[in-house]
Amino acid sequence: MNKQYSINSPTELTAFAVCANGLEDSLLSELKTFHGLECIKKNKGGISFRTKPELICKLNLWARIPSRILIQLGKTQIENADELLNFAQRIVWEQWFTPLNSFRIDVNSTGKLPKSISANYAALKFKDGICDRFRSKFNNTRPNVDTKNPEIRIWIHFVNSLVTVSIDTSGEPLFKRGWRNSRGIAPIKENLVSGLLSMTNWNMIQPLLDPMCGSGTFVIEAMQKSAKLPANFLPSRTRRFACENFSDESPFKNVKWNVLREEALDVWESKHKISDIPIIMGMDIDTEMIDIAKKNSFVALPEKIANSIIWQVADFSNLNENTRIKFSPGILVTNPPFGSRFELDRSSKQKFIEKIGTNLKKNFPGWTAWILTDEKKFSSLVRLRHKKKFSVFNGDIPCNWLSFEMVAGTMKKKDEI
Repeated sequence: MNKQYSINSPTELTAFAVCANGLEDSLLSELKTFHGLECIKKNKGGISFRTKPELICKLNLWARIPSRILIQLGKTQIENADELLNFAQRIVWEQWFTPLNSFRIDVNSTGKLPKSISANYAALKFKDGICDRFRSKFNNTRPNVDTKNPEIRIWIHFVNSLVTVSIDTSGEPLFKRGWRNSRGIAPIKENLVSGLLSMTNWNMIQPLLDPMCGSGTFVIEAMQKSAKLPANFLPSRTRRFACENFSDESPFKNVKWNVLREEALDVWESKHKISDIPIIMGMDIDTEMIDIAKKNSFVALPEKIANSIIWQVADFSNLNENTRIKFSPGILVTNPPFGSRFELDRSSKQKFIEKIGTNLKKNFPGWTAWILTDEKKFSSLVRLRHKKKFSVFNGDIPCNWLSFEMVAGTMKKKDEI
């Protein structure tokens, strides 16, 4: 077997925080708030950096925007499957896991894969290389593959013939916060919402409203953000991260998870005495969705904070004197449910969007509205000029995150003409 391959030291690791396309700047800003990250660099689909094992664990617990944190184990140019096999054999896998662990390999690519290599074939050859190394080191014993619930997850990323191999420290994607009693229909991912909230520059003092809140993702993420709660810690549901499955030979062997979780618990429990809680409100036409959102909030938040959220059953497109917002202007954030909860034909969708615009102009003077949409002509249909526009992906759907400044008096002046 050729010379073994390793790019990390026991105290300094090369890492990559993965995020949805369009959230890179927001993630970069968030990571800069964590002291101890070095060589921070923005890339498409995430941020690379170097840091210590303990801080990677803290990122898994606290960071709101990444979907997972990877550790880079190797990078090289390959032209064929045999070279990929050889590369897998040279990585020091026994430093990270043992023959008793189960593992899975995922392959993705940018550009074209080398000739004669498909994603499935690359995963197969790489798996063979890993197993060959374990057999040579552990008396012909190898770990098993488990594609559904692996203890160890390995990522192979091709940029044409340049291949990067990483090991996953997160396990379950970090957008799975653990607080959903019921997901509702097609909920937006929590880490995407956190990234979108970051783009609004909300000062966490202004009132915040989601008028089509569904299962409450915008409302709950906003409240967690304002309370400075850890993103992936709940006292009632201990989450286990993939790096806790690493072997005793790994750089993570000295990480004191009990201390990290106690620190997170102390912060959580201190919020029972919090006094400065912003006005945050969730509204939806569906009574069942409001009930689901309330239940989610009491899992996701300390009781005092959850109780402070205002929930209201109302039709945002047809507000009246009883349902109109009474508090001072703030920011409105929403992901209109057409296409997920409500199936609308083109004509009905257009009328729905027009109603949104009319309602914003009539009932929300002085507010800033932020709307996530995959409708390319949204601004013209809503009859408002957007001030800011960010291109993001909601899952695999390209969308725009649009802001509209609602100037007081707009409707009155228009009616007087």
